[in-house]
Amino acid sequence: MNRSEAFQQYQKSYRAGQKYCRACMISGSYPYIRVLDEILDESTLIGRMDLGVMEIPTELIIGTKHAERRLAFAANYMPLLPSDTEFAAKWISLCAAHLSEEGINDPISCYEYMGEFYVQEGHKRVSVLRSYGAAGVSARVVRLVPAYSDDVRVRVYYEFMDFFALTRLYSVDFRRPGGYAKLLEALGCEPGRTWTDSERQSFAASFMRFGEAFRFFTTERMLAQIDECYQIIKPEMAMHYDRWAEQNLKSISFDQPQTKDGCLRYWESRVERLRNVARKRPAYCWRQVAEYFKLTDAQMEQYFGPIPLIPKGVTWDSTKEREKAMTYLYGSNWKALYGE
Repeated sequence: MNRSEAFQQYQKSYRAGQKYCRACMISGSYPYIRVLDEILDESTLIGRMDLGVMEIPTELIIGTKHAERRLAFAANYMPLLPSDTEFAAKWISLCAAHLSEEGINDPISCYEYMGEFYVQEGHKRVSVLRSYGAAGVSARVVRLVPAYSDDVRVRVYYEFMDFFALTRLYSVDFRRPGGYAKLLEALGCEPGRTWTDSERQSFAASFMRFGEAFRFFTTERMLAQIDECYQIIKPEMAMHYDRWAEQNLKSISFDQPQTKDGCLRYWESRVERLRNVARKRPAYCWRQVAEYFKLTDAQMEQYFGPIPLIPKGVTWDSTKEREKAMTYLYGSNWKALYGE
């Protein structure tokens, strides 16, 4: 049974990888996992630190150490090779082990550079776990330390290393100098004090709560909740307006009718308006969070997944409003994303 389910999971993950690649190509972003050997100039490093075995966030695993693994995975680490390949057979076997009582226990081996992880060994384990939405994976980590410079990214990374020495947390990512010190001060932490396991777990749970809520409250879930409430309230509305329609005060709600049938039609239109907001809101929320925290699209995808697509059929006040909104949300190539 595990083997059959694992095969189905591979097929599902393969389709997700293909879809992700197409979306990346349309948006102009890189569709495959990054290759550390092509990014890093070893001469810029001042040392390596063996951090031992630890739990690392799967969302921060963005690449591979060597180039030969590049084309096997999309940038979201979903597989790209057909199901009749040796690669797929090994992936499926790992997936079956994950579904068994045995599970996947061996840590992967990876390098951490500038707060992101590149896999040396264990690519398929990462892919299997990410296909099931695992938040973390056990990893043996070697940190590659860049030479200090006036580059803002390097300055912030050095501040992060000090923060990590106290907290052992990778889940906090500031883009400007001073952020980590301000966070520790806001939390009332004594300078130089190492966090306990309890403090670490409590903070991590609170920090990730918004991301989990964002992933949970999808358009589909919100529409289902609206429809459930609609079905409960609908039988009462006819009786309500039969009694109170004529009492609607124009001074309070100028566009509400004063007949029972008119009020019911008005109520139905307001419910549909609420549904329309639910269809649009996740994409707006994603974009506004990115703007407020000054995060790139790549960082947003790591924390919250890809920007949700507004379903076709959503109503807009005008064609101009739709053009403006869709360009704001998805960029100038949004029509290609929607096949228009």
